Amino acid sequence: MLLAAHAVLADTPGGRAETRMVYDPTYSRVILFGGSTPIDSATKVAYDLDDTWDWAGDHWIRRFTNHSPGARSGHAMVYDSNRSRIVVFGGRRTDVSTKVQSVLNDTWIFKNGDWSQLTTPNTPPARTVMGAAFDKIRDRIVMFGGNTISTDGKNTVTPLHDTWEFDGTTWVQRGGEGPKVSKPIVVYDDATNQILLLGLDEASTSKTDTAMYLYDGAAGTWNQVKPEGLPSCVNEAYVGFDGETSSVILAGGVCAASDVTDTTYSWDGTKWAKLDVKSVQDRAFGGALAYDAARQSLLQYGGTVAFGGIRIGTYAFKAGDWSSIVDTYAPVPRALSVAFSIPGSNGVYVFGGHDENTTYNQLWSYDNGAWTAINSGDNLPTGCDHAVGAFDTDRQRFVLVCYAGNVWEFDGTTWKNNKDMKTLPPARRFSSIAYDATIKKTVLFGGYNEIDFINETWLWDGATWTKVKKNPPPLRGSAAMWYDSTLKKTVLYGGLGRDDSNSRVERYADMWTFDGNGWTDMKIDPAKTPGMRYAAASAIDPRTGHLLLYGGIIYTKDDKGTEAQFYGKDLWDWNGSKWTLVSADNAPGIRENASLSYDPRSDRMLLFGGFAAQYFGDQWLYDTKTSRWQPVNQASGGPRRRAR
Repeated sequence: MLLAAHAVLADTPGGRAETRMVYDPTYSRVILFGGSTPIDSATKVAYDLDDTWDWAGDHWIRRFTNHSPGARSGHAMVYDSNRSRIVVFGGRRTDVSTKVQSVLNDTWIFKNGDWSQLTTPNTPPARTVMGAAFDKIRDRIVMFGGNTISTDGKNTVTPLHDTWEFDGTTWVQRGGEGPKVSKPIVVYDDATNQILLLGLDEASTSKTDTAMYLYDGAAGTWNQVKPEGLPSCVNEAYVGFDGETSSVILAGGVCAASDVTDTTYSWDGTKWAKLDVKSVQDRAFGGALAYDAARQSLLQYGGTVAFGGIRIGTYAFKAGDWSSIVDTYAPVPRALSVAFSIPGSNGVYVFGGHDENTTYNQLWSYDNGAWTAINSGDNLPTGCDHAVGAFDTDRQRFVLVCYAGNVWEFDGTTWKNNKDMKTLPPARRFSSIAYDATIKKTVLFGGYNEIDFINETWLWDGATWTKVKKNPPPLRGSAAMWYDSTLKKTVLYGGLGRDDSNSRVERYADMWTFDGNGWTDMKIDPAKTPGMRYAAASAIDPRTGHLLLYGGIIYTKDDKGTEAQFYGKDLWDWNGSKWTLVSADNAPGIRENASLSYDPRSDRMLLFGGFAAQYFGDQWLYDTKTSRWQPVNQASGGPRRRAR
């Protein structure tokens, strides 16, 4: 049985911490909601998330529900087995404009594929990173502690030590002040019908020692226990009951720099034991763990790698060991991929891309809601990172230019590697490319050469590169560039760079045209453009001949000199003479460095991937006639591979 909410083609939730997930037996799926991205380097803020996902056993599916609890992280999320519903309470939310955090105390229910808010007669004070579990014997959720955060802009954290129970209708406080434990982890032990509490002992000198308690439901109090083998560090560890071994499993958490590997423990009702797992992972904290009863394994997602970056990927614990689960249904989340279509064929090709750990040299095809990995065939591109590409309409082949300036060409069947060239453009990334039908050459401009931005212009005629030096725009990368069929010239807009090597970095809103011999400043009022921005997704809509531009990183500066930089989710249309902001419904969301291409199968524009504090792998179709974005539906069947 599938969820009733709208499903989106295979993707992953993206890197996040303090996310939560539980197993819902109604659908035989693990449901994940919310979390927080790492602090984004471009906008200097972490983004709380409001997305809902379910785990199909070998891939994630995003669910676009009719309602949502709103963005949050560090919330409580518990499955109420007696009422067959998921309950979410509280959490933390950051205002991205002020960077002020607030804590929440609302209660939400997930049932029948949608979220609904539950108004309760009584409610606990707002909090985040609390512990909670469902007491199956007493038919209620038990929640302990957490943190409050000050509203004075300083984001001061204060631990709570109270206990609350939710009977399905209202919240009731039990037992007064509880144990002096911070960062509490609460889990229900199905084997012993006990609720366990682990956390950081505030009475210890280091404040990182572990304290453990068992819950007395009749009295509403916690009784401390000091069992054998108690894990020394449980700071934001992830814990779950493993139905396969009938034991509580604890992994992750970090307390000191010496904690560099992921130790896994099991609880048998009386003592803890360190497990001898073969697949040792980087130690992570703030992730989620849930037992997938349909597949008899513990599923782990998200978290922050200790003294490193965010954890990306899905892991399973089964038969005493951890394993990484690779999604083979679709390209994993990434930015800076190259998307293109070949006239006369169906679907869209996607090549390359990057995330924080990997440069992808993969070719995928997308057709009617399904992805196919093309992993063999005639001279598939290899060693082609930071690629850009454009379709040569005269020679009817796609031109892919790699970081090192070498060129691959694709005619819809075979790839050709143009590798034996005497002259190459210098290595660069973030360059711009377009095929100019007037001069019948591919134009390559700008980029970043690992030392500085550049403003070199190179022309590719299908055999050789030629450099053009006349009147180049200022140094820049990540600009939008396209061939304008109205002006009969290549047009350049925006980007990130500098006027010269001694100038400060700028975000541009200017526009330039190229006639094959040199560049000309169009001198368009920046107020009549989409503004100062870079890394936007752009592509020509062949049905109108107009350029469509989506998102990117937008820069503003007001009269008082206050600067702001943020991700956009706006859509613009350039018709050869002016820009128009398109009022498009159901926009995909903020992002930079996404890929945009015309999809001949659906006769719509396809947006794929991108980045905004996390990497995306989603796909969206834009219908020019209705001015509406639509997430791509989940295709039936399993993963597909195709040899060429």
